[in-house]
Amino acid sequence: MMQAITTKYLPETRTKPARIKASTPGGMCLTISYPLDDKSEEAAHTLVAKQLCEKLWWDNELVCGAIKGGYAFVLLAKSN
Repeated sequence: MMQAITTKYLPETRTKPARIKASTPGGMCLTISYPLDDKSEEAAHTLVAKQLCEKLWWDNELVCGAIKGGYAFVLLAKSN
């Protein structure tokens, strides 16, 4: 079953670089180092959301929206 994905920015600590965490309500998650080469904050969050989709074998198109503390992504249903 597909679920929405939320992403949030995790600031750097003394031992870890800045990161972005993508997660689903079902508890699946993926955290990556913040990509310094991305042109925008939204592009960085989209990158990790797409990577989580690949990990879960979800290949639907993502639609993004800003929420408090990050971004939310929903997957569009495939048309037959």
